[in-house]
Amino acid sequence: MIKGHCHCKNVNYSIESESSFQFLCHCHDCRILNGGGHLSGAIFSKDSFEFSGPTRIYEYKGGSGESIKAHFCENCGNHLFAFPGFKDDIVVVKANTFVSEKDFKPMKSIFAEEKFPWDIEIK
Repeated sequence: MIKGHCHCKNVNYSIESESSFQFLCHCHDCRILNGGGHLSGAIFSKDSFEFSGPTRIYEYKGGSGESIKAHFCENCGNHLFAFPGFKDDIVVVKANTFVSEKDFKPMKSIFAEEKFPWDIEIK
């Protein structure tokens, strides 16, 4: 089981499945939302994901043109996870919110053509 939380610990989550894909996303939107060179993300089955605590939702159009519903802690503002509209059975979880760093092993960089020259790329 993977567990995680926001900075202030008002929002907690648990995941009872293995990740189907772990990645670094270098797209413009993810860089801005993450406040860095890339977003570290992991995809899980929505059915295995549970969270508790108050979140606010920021909805925007992703690279597919479909909406993405990003959840943030109401208190500390930490971006925790998102539900992409193009595939309604998954959740994308920000790996930097995992309790254990051992739960994240990125497999590939996506949108690497948009990465900053100083950032890393996983091929």
